[in-house]
Amino acid sequence: PGAAPSTAAAPSAHGINFQGAPRFVLMCAYFAALDAMLLGYDIGVISGVIVYIRERFGLTTRETEVFASAINSAAIFGSLSSGFLADRCGRKSTLFLSSTFFTLGSAMMALAGSYRVLVTGRVIQGLGIGAGLLVSPMFISELAPPQYRGSLVTLSEVSLSLGILVAYLANFCLSGLPAQWRWMLALGVLPGIALTLRIFFLPESPRWLLGRGRASDARKVLRLTLGERASEAEVDEGVADIERRLAEEEAGRRKGVSMLFTQPTLATVLIGVFLAVCQHSVGIESIIYYS
Repeated sequence: PGAAPSTAAAPSAHGINFQGAPRFVLMCAYFAALDAMLLGYDIGVISGVIVYIRERFGLTTRETEVFASAINSAAIFGSLSSGFLADRCGRKSTLFLSSTFFTLGSAMMALAGSYRVLVTGRVIQGLGIGAGLLVSPMFISELAPPQYRGSLVTLSEVSLSLGILVAYLANFCLSGLPAQWRWMLALGVLPGIALTLRIFFLPESPRWLLGRGRASDARKVLRLTLGERASEAEVDEGVADIERRLAEEEAGRRKGVSMLFTQPTLATVLIGVFLAVCQHSVGIESIIYYS
């Protein structure tokens, strides 16, 4: 999705580089990428709580597996529905919903008095995570100037790994407390609340605003994302670029699903799916969950 070029000099094509990126864009990208950190925290914290939960609720092996995998199953539905919500309600509103679901699910699990409530909380949490993981990089890519877009989107992957590390540290520090598993899960509520509150200062995507005919609002956001030195001509260029891309997407939408089977779209989709399957098929999540 389009945004106008920044007035800053383009960064090197080699490696990740945020040098020259507007501070406003960096701040928005950091907060949007924290959705991935919540997923990382949840992945890591389960390895610490699952032993205590099995003992507390007397779970069988099958029940333990259902509890651990419920978040992945729910995330599928969360991600499938979030695209529609992001187009209908906006990227900002969808990020708010994802944070709210995650926070609610974490609180339910921390206070759970039964296995059913525990799994229900994990499902709700999974819906939020699935939505956040799809909309977060979408929001960053639509907000960032083109020359920083790739670097900023990688923040989601970095945040996920950081979340796993934070969870392991929390597991270690809280393991000696009474009802330690509840504290481990409750700790996930705090960043969830912080991310829910981000709706008060995050802007809406300029691309979504233009798609809804709100050109004046889109121009205001573009002025912030392009930096203080951006001229009206550069803002006009950004608006024109987004409108051109919206027109191209509308033309592609008329072609329907058949567009997916044309080159280079088909090769791109297959490579993306293949990489995603490989990431999970190596079994790393099972190692993290049960180690």
